[in-house]
Amino acid sequence: MAGGSSATPRSTGIRPTGVDARARGHRRAALAPRGNVCENPAVLRRAAGELGASSPPLICAEGRPSTAFHRLARLIVNGGGRLLYHGDFDWPGIDMTNQLIYRYGAEPWKMTAEDYLEGLRTEDDQVALSGKARSTSWDPDLSTVMQEHQAAVYEEGVADALLAELGGLP
Repeated sequence: MAGGSSATPRSTGIRPTGVDARARGHRRAALAPRGNVCENPAVLRRAAGELGASSPPLICAEGRPSTAFHRLARLIVNGGGRLLYHGDFDWPGIDMTNQLIYRYGAEPWKMTAEDYLEGLRTEDDQVALSGKARSTSWDPDLSTVMQEHQAAVYEEGVADALLAELGGLP
C-alpha cells in the first residue's frame, strides 16, 4: 500500500520497485486496463491485507479525491484504461460518483439499487441520509430506493462484496 500524502495516492496491486519506485508503480497503473477505485482507506487496507500481491489495481480516493489521485486517474484514462468507482451510498458519495463519471468517464462499480438494498440487508448500523438527493444516471432506481429508505450505506459495510469481486478478477 503506497503512502497517503497529497503527493502520493494510496493504492494496492501496483507493485513498484527500484529507486523511483512510486513513479514506476504509478506508470504501471497507467498501463492497467482497469483501475478499481474505492472511497474509504479501510477498504484499501482490507484489500492489501486479504488479497496481498494478487490484488488487481485498487486506488483509494480517501474521501474527496486529492490532486495526486486526479493525476493518477488521468494517467490511467489517458493510457486507455478504465476507472471503476465505488463510494458510499449517501448523497455526498453519489455526488462524488457523478463527478468522477463526468471528469474521467468512470464506471460505477457495484453502485446499483440492488447493491444498495443488499447493503441495507447486511449493515446493522444505519445512519439517516442527509443533504440534497442526487441523481444516479447509471441506475435511476438507485436514487429512488435511497430516497424511499432514507438510510446511508457506507463503503465499509459492503467491503466483503467489493473484495469478493476484486479477488475474482484476473
